[in-house]
Amino acid sequence: MPKKVATAPKKKEKIALGADPMGAVLKNAVKKHLESEGYKVIDYGTDCAENFVTYFGISAKTAKAVNCSSIKGLEQFHQVRHVDREPLRGGSTSMPITFTGLFEPIRSLFAATADAQARGFKKPHFSCLTKEGGCEACGGAGIMRIKMDFLADVVTPCEDCHGKRYKPEILEVAYEGINIAGILGMTVTEATVFFSKPISKFLKPVIYGLSVLDEIGLGYLQLGQPLDTLSGGEAQRLRLVDVLLKPSTGPTLFLFDEPTTGLHFKDTERLLTLFGRLIEQGHTIIVIEHNLDVISRAHHVIDLGPEGGDEGGAIITCGTAEEIAACKNSHTGRALLQRFKKSSQKTSWP
Repeated sequence: MPKKVATAPKKKEKIALGADPMGAVLKNAVKKHLESEGYKVIDYGTDCAENFVTYFGISAKTAKAVNCSSIKGLEQFHQVRHVDREPLRGGSTSMPITFTGLFEPIRSLFAATADAQARGFKKPHFSCLTKEGGCEACGGAGIMRIKMDFLADVVTPCEDCHGKRYKPEILEVAYEGINIAGILGMTVTEATVFFSKPISKFLKPVIYGLSVLDEIGLGYLQLGQPLDTLSGGEAQRLRLVDVLLKPSTGPTLFLFDEPTTGLHFKDTERLLTLFGRLIEQGHTIIVIEHNLDVISRAHHVIDLGPEGGDEGGAIITCGTAEEIAACKNSHTGRALLQRFKKSSQKTSWP
């Protein structure tokens, strides 16, 4: 189901409120408060972390529903964001290059070529989703989807554009010998090299954005790869890159629920590098995690236990990773202690 992170709105508008596993008490308290303030509340299912964001950004009064007397310090943040691993919206018509905003300057670059100007082509002509540039048969998707009643949809390349998304006349315009479909077919790494020279005034944000994508391990993605083909980990990192590339509007509180699940250890390291960049920009990150690589780098750790499930939920100890390691009653502490004995390398963020 669709998800929406709701922060405190400046004007009366619709608020999405989820079915929270923490209990109906919290949900009803939030709903009652919002309706008393004149907001229209929409109910649909979501997870615990997103509902945490929803009430976190509304009013500290509702925190009483989870046995909290108050929530302090929220005034330090411009917004609260839950970054999940759900599929990115947009499906087969959206791509990494459009999601990150890097396609805008590339389209401007093609529109500024002598060939495009001679033909009267403007920036919209180099978008595959516009009537000026996109293939009419497939709507710029590059594929044809055949609906099946009881089976998965059958997807085939568009017979008109052969998967290239654009009208033939648009593909006749090239930059440095490559047309716009050729650009979309490049990987992030290939595009980083291609756009590095010669330097155009349009390319500075593109080169920086591509270098960030490459740095965090997404260099293998094609610029024109449909978003609905990305894994949960790829989608999560792409969301974070989008945050890094946009001008900051103020300190943000980010919430993550076990972000390293399913990641290779090299990808985990890249995710932690991305966390470090967010922290350097003045943001704050709260992570629910069991991965020792993440825990050992945190500035502050809250260790819950003593066991899992019904036998857990109590705060065992709090502090730095070194202080957690010194707690003999903590399972996490004992694991961290063994880790620190094997490696003396400092791993914490600035």
